[in-house]
This record gives sequence, C-alpha cells and structure tokens, in this order.
Amino acid sequence: MNIEIKDILSKNILSEVKGYLDVGFTHSLNPYSGCAFFCTYCYVREMPIQRFKDIPWGEWVDIKTNAAENYLAEVVRLRRRNKSINIFMSSATDPYQPLDRKVALTRRILEAMIEMPPDLLQIQTRSRQSFTV
Repeated sequence: MNIEIKDILSKNILSEVKGYLDVGFTHSLNPYSGCAFFCTYCYVREMPIQRFKDIPWGEWVDIKTNAAENYLAEVVRLRRRNKSINIFMSSATDPYQPLDRKVALTRRILEAMIEMPPDLLQIQTRSRQSFTV
C-alpha cells in the first residue's frame, strides 16, 4: 500500500479536550494527522479529520514538523496563566507511526517536554516498535 506523506506546519499542537477525554486531561497532542496503521477498528476514520480527505484512512499521514516548537510556545503561554497541562497523546493518530523511526517527531516532542514538562502525560499507541530513550 502506498502512503501519502506530507510535511505540514500546524498552528497549534495542544488541543483543549472535550468529550471522553475530559476526565482529568486538559489537552490532547497529536504529532501526526492521519495514520499508516490502517486499523479497521479505529474510531478516527469516522471523525471530521477523515471526512474532508479524498484519500482513505490508513493511506495518508501529515507530519506536523513544527510540533516540538509549538509545544514549547504553547506551554509557556499556559504556564503564564497558571493553567494545568495534563496531556493525552494521541487521541486521533498513533504517535509512533512506522515513519517516526526516521522522522523522530515524537522523540523531539518528548525532549521538549523534558525542558518544559506537563503536569501529566499519557501516551496511547498500538505500535510494536521498540524505542530507546
């Protein structure tokens, strides 16, 4: 299967949570849009992010190349306002896409979190890849 991969610049990387994540999380963080895993059970394929794409779910991934920089800037703004930062990574994609082994976007975000840690971080993945921290 051919996966369409694009680099994009995102305006924000942290999204305020609503719905099922509003149980202790304040923000979600998705390093990618789309997903190469093509899980048939994935709920994201029915979300608006997919409905506006011409390419089927599982056949495209957008890399948010400025995600780590956005994270740092957004955390500075939130900390100035004394806001809690409880992050659920990733509610609408997998942070450890197969291409992350080469791109290392999730690693760069986690390194930024060492510099400016959130109050809480939970990572959801279905990846079987192993990573060294």
